[in-house]
Amino acid sequence: MNAPSLQLRLKALRLPSFAVHYATLAEQAAKGGWSHTKYLDELAAVEAAERIARRIARLMSASKLPRDTHCLTYFVTEQCSLPHW
Repeated sequence: MNAPSLQLRLKALRLPSFAVHYATLAEQAAKGGWSHTKYLDELAAVEAAERIARRIARLMSASKLPRDTHCLTYFVTEQCSLPHW
């Protein structure tokens, strides 16, 4: 299998981080003597971490909160400004 074919398959499977990092991690795996499962585990870990980061960025963007607002400061501010009956 050649690299363009692999890139297309990874894109079709919606694994963008695999497509970006597979070659670099393959070199590290070869130098470090990793097993196939270790290589796949590292590649999957990178994919999972980047998916989480993209999801958080997407949700933060959709929330319309100011960029420097964190959940805790937002909820504390909202709770303090509510009238106490």
